[in-house]
Amino acid sequence: MKRLLLIIALLVVVIPFTPFLKKDYWQKKEIQIHADERRNERNQEKVNRIHGTIMSAPTGDSVIIRLGVEKLLVNLAGIKAPEFPECLAQESRKGLSSLLVDKDVILEEKEKGNKYILIDDQDAGALMLWRGLVKIDGSEHEKQNEYNSRELRSKEQGIGIWSEACEQIDSI
Repeated sequence: MKRLLLIIALLVVVIPFTPFLKKDYWQKKEIQIHADERRNERNQEKVNRIHGTIMSAPTGDSVIIRLGVEKLLVNLAGIKAPEFPECLAQESRKGLSSLLVDKDVILEEKEKGNKYILIDDQDAGALMLWRGLVKIDGSEHEKQNEYNSRELRSKEQGIGIWSEACEQIDSI
């Protein structure tokens, strides 16, 4: 009688788990896990985020950032600042300086090598476009749609390099 109860107890416990005991089940499960991992790798963009302090802004689209003891020149992706003697070249550099110099920021490097500076979770390039102090450079990058809309807003409102005064100076 004890044997019969033991066999019944084993059957009650083992039968629900029989799919897990089959080798075929685990092979299918392993394939599914690997497929999920590959899908996640494709969907997740690789981003390096490094905290640093901006030391200077040599132009309106580049900064020198201190990362610990190391200094690094970073050209901001997706934007192009006016160069001397273009209209607002100095203002563009000063605008980026006032926005970032001596501030703690995050250098965000995307998978394609594009670099962005974040200050208070806001993209510095997008802020410069919003102020009309830079143009989009026409390259393909991760923030292209956002940058296009920021530049369009500045153009429509005639801000910064899109102002009538700059149009007259640049046409001379």
